[in-house]
Amino acid sequence: MNTVHLPIKTTSYIMTCALFVYMCMQPLFGMLSDRIGRRNNMLLFGALGALATVPILTGVQHVTSPLMAFGLIVLALAIVSFYTSISGIVKAEMFPPEVRALGVGLAYAVANAIFGDSAEYVALRFSRA
Repeated sequence: MNTVHLPIKTTSYIMTCALFVYMCMQPLFGMLSDRIGRRNNMLLFGALGALATVPILTGVQHVTSPLMAFGLIVLALAIVSFYTSISGIVKAEMFPPEVRALGVGLAYAVANAIFGDSAEYVALRFSRA
């Protein structure tokens, strides 16, 4: 909205539709993981994320059409789906069943306790720079 100067209503429609598509992609990427393996899903996420992030964000910065913005955002969310569709099970499988809740929950709780409150402050600080 601020970079491309699309109206706020158009931006809201684009993001709502993109997030709906993202929601629908999750089971499909989970099924893909069942076929190709979670390790391959994670490798695809890492490789595509490393290679495509800058081009996608540059494209979004210079987009002139709402449809093109939607397509680029959905492409980025598709790459992220390689990870988000399996992240829960990958984290759970890292720990034996006896300590699974502690292993997953403790790291999440500590990270939120340390960084959760400061994230907004840091983002605002950098946006004014």
